[in-house]
Parts: sequence; C-alpha cells; structure tokens
Amino acid sequence: MPLEYHGQDASQLPPAPVTTTQGPRGKAARGTDGNDSGALWWDHDDDATPGSNGGQGFTGAVGTDGKNGGSTPPLFKLTLTQPLKTQLVIDCSGGDGQPGGQGGTGGDGGEGGDGGNSADGDEHPAASGGLGGEGGRGGQGGKGGDGGGIHQLQIVVAGASVDINLISVNYKQGLGGSAGLSGEGGNGGIGGAAGDGGGRSPTGSSGPSDNPGANGADGPIEEFTFVL
Repeated sequence: MPLEYHGQDASQLPPAPVTTTQGPRGKAARGTDGNDSGALWWDHDDDATPGSNGGQGFTGAVGTDGKNGGSTPPLFKLTLTQPLKTQLVIDCSGGDGQPGGQGGTGGDGGEGGDGGNSADGDEHPAASGGLGGEGGRGGQGGKGGDGGGIHQLQIVVAGASVDINLISVNYKQGLGGSAGLSGEGGNGGIGGAAGDGGGRSPTGSSGPSDNPGANGADGPIEEFTFVL
C-alpha cells in the first residue's frame, strides 16, 4: 500500500443554480398624437409619432462560485531510520475544485410604447407601436473552485543504510473546477400597440445565454526534497 499525502476533493456537483429572477423592464414611452388643430398662422400640422422601443431586460444574477479543493498540510516530514525492504511509494495529490453554479435567468425585455393616435384621418395617420425590448442576458456562471496545492514533502534519511532508489513519489495536481453555465436569457418584451387601437409591433428577441463563468485554477505543486 502506498503512503498517501492527499488534500480533500471538493464536491464535484455544482452549487444549485441561482433562482433569483430579474424583474421586467418598464413599458417604454408612448408616442405623441397627431395634431391638425388651429387655423391660419397658428395652424398645427403634426404627424403622430411612434412609440419608443422597449428596453433590454436586466442581466441575470451571477452563479455561485465553486469551493476550492483542499491542500496538503504546509510541510510533511517523513523520517526513515530503518532500511527499506521493498519499494516505498508516496502518492501526493491536491483536492479537485468544485464546478461553478449556473447563473440566473435574465429579465424580460420591456414592452414597446404605444404609437400616437391619428389626427384628421389620412393626412396624419396613427403611428406604430415601439418594438418589444430584447430579453436580458443570462447571468454569468459562477467561477470554478481552485484546485488544492501540494505543499513540500521532506524525506529525512536518518539511517545510512536507507536506499533512496527504493523511494518513489507520485504527484497528482489538484484540478480547478469547471466554469458554471450561463443562465438562460430572458423573454423578449411585447411590442407596443399602434395608435387608434391598431395591432402590435413585433415582440423582442430572447436574451443571449452566452455568459459562462471562469474555470478554477489548478493547484500548485512543491517538489519533495531529501535530507540526508
């Protein structure tokens, strides 16, 4: 059986996804109505204006970071006073980091503003509603936990008859956890209604889901040393 010098692995299951949901953007501003009032020098001749486009939804909440893997103790000293009869194998490993958690869902895009109403029929027709806003970007995934380090191993050979060629030291680096997944993008906002009770403009597109976290760093390794 080898002599084990290990740091503890963090859980290899990611933290629970973020469930906080961002609220939607508010409705965009309404367009102005057409105006054909007055006469002569103060006559109005204003077209109705479209509603404003809806705003993009809010970005989702950031996912939970993974926990770091465990490191070995700061200094492990092994003292050999008797001759070795067989191969002495020492396995050294840092603990692996936990994956990051998934980010939260982005908020819904804002509703487009309604268009202004007509004035005097065909001369100043009703204006269209604003486009629905794009859904919010999915929240960034949590960072993966860092891998645990392997600290110095010191082998003290106190007996002259110890054959150091029978000593084998194996290393396994603590691996960083993988990046958390991006949250889902929010839904697109509905389009605003045209003036005079007309139909709605198109709904906005869903938000992007392209916001992963960062991978955790692999753990450091300190080489073993002999003290003769």
